[in-house]
Amino acid sequence: ASSKDFDNNHIARDGRLTNRNANKIRVAVTFAVVKVAEQREALSESSPLGGSPVLGTPDGYIFTSNAILRYIARLDKTGALYGKTQFDAANVDAWLDLV
Repeated sequence: ASSKDFDNNHIARDGRLTNRNANKIRVAVTFAVVKVAEQREALSESSPLGGSPVLGTPDGYIFTSNAILRYIARLDKTGALYGKTQFDAANVDAWLDLV
């Protein structure tokens, strides 16, 4: 698969190298072959929850790890993460909501 370059997407995390939510986003970025720049400076003021992770996009900020995972999965048009049908996507959403 060819790499998509979304240099305007950037994710902030709280500085802990083992942040579970940031780690699952890193995995999704790898599988979706989407380029996201990680930065340590706080974007938490961009989140109404005041926390991280936060994904900055050309259109604005996305907060909560599951919302970020869904956004990244939708960027990948191969269907590798979100499936190729609405049924596949609904099943992915169900599992994301569960965990």
